[in-house]
Amino acid sequence: MRELLWTVFLGLMLVSLPASTDSHCTNKKCSVARNLQTCLCSESHYDVRRMHKSVWVSTTVWDLSLLSGNTRAKRKLSKYLNGHNSKALKISTQLPLVTQTYVPTDLREVTISYPLPKELWDNPPVPKDPKVVLDVIPETIMYVRPYPGGPQGFTADREANSFFKTLTDHGEPIISEDDYYYIFQYDSNNAKTEGTEIAIFAINTVLDEFYRGMSGYMRHLPLFLRDHELEWSTEGPSINVDLVRQDCGTTFCTDPKCPKYTAKKDAIGVETRTYGDIGRIVFKNAPTCQMERAHHLAQPEVYRALKDNGLTQGGDFSRLSPLGLWVTQKEPHQGGCSRTYASTFMVPLPREAQVPVDMVDSFGNFTAEVMC
Repeated sequence: MRELLWTVFLGLMLVSLPASTDSHCTNKKCSVARNLQTCLCSESHYDVRRMHKSVWVSTTVWDLSLLSGNTRAKRKLSKYLNGHNSKALKISTQLPLVTQTYVPTDLREVTISYPLPKELWDNPPVPKDPKVVLDVIPETIMYVRPYPGGPQGFTADREANSFFKTLTDHGEPIISEDDYYYIFQYDSNNAKTEGTEIAIFAINTVLDEFYRGMSGYMRHLPLFLRDHELEWSTEGPSINVDLVRQDCGTTFCTDPKCPKYTAKKDAIGVETRTYGDIGRIVFKNAPTCQMERAHHLAQPEVYRALKDNGLTQGGDFSRLSPLGLWVTQKEPHQGGCSRTYASTFMVPLPREAQVPVDMVDSFGNFTAEVMC
């Protein structure tokens, strides 16, 4: 089960950084006030909004059609809300209903999500269906504009493509023009224009922390925020959610470069995965004893090696995907600093010989036990 894009973000592609232009976004209020959102600025083509940290329930399906995928996923979530959970609790439906979609292959990935009531954030009921999951969504900044239609695939795709182009033309940084987009519905039984919006991810607390302090940091921010101090909220309702998945699913990595494997799962949800020959990887040890800082410190060096050898294009560093973290225990039971953390990235095979030998290793033909 793929987590919501807002939380994620080892799954990001290289960020597209177009030339900067003057921001036309002003401090005037957004066209509408929305649940779990704060207006940062608004202009004629779109709003820039802050989405507050919150707890959501979601499920992902694959389908040829956005409409039928939406229907199938909503059916699963309705069961959870109607009591198919660890507390047999019926939960009131909160809005917006969010549809997240992307078409990486012949099938479309469709994720449907509802926010949970605030009073449940500290200890929400666990879904009984392993395909239904809970997510803590970090504080996130989104580009949003009204969308004249419901979750109809071709119309939604056309509107999303138009919105991506608008953002690019305005010089806003986006991940890519064929990435995920979101449909916000404020009346799940009504697809009127005033109740539906389309949204595109800008940045969240996780990605901001990753880029902050690096060269070109400001170019990863929406134009409006480049002239303002970006401050994230430090307070809010208590959130205590068990995010361990009963089922790892198969959609957490859909890039053609993702390593292929076979898996067997035991009764408690542990997968035993067998990988074939993954190939060559570029790696860089991170100068830190903190695992959560490893990618932040080592990825720029991996990126620099790739760029110096013509394996990637672009100017300032952009986060890479798909990534791995290679953890080596030097001495047993000696604490975190007895380990080394290396950020790894698979090298495109046709050009692997161009990478410096001291940053490359072979990897593959191994078995691993995995919990999600």
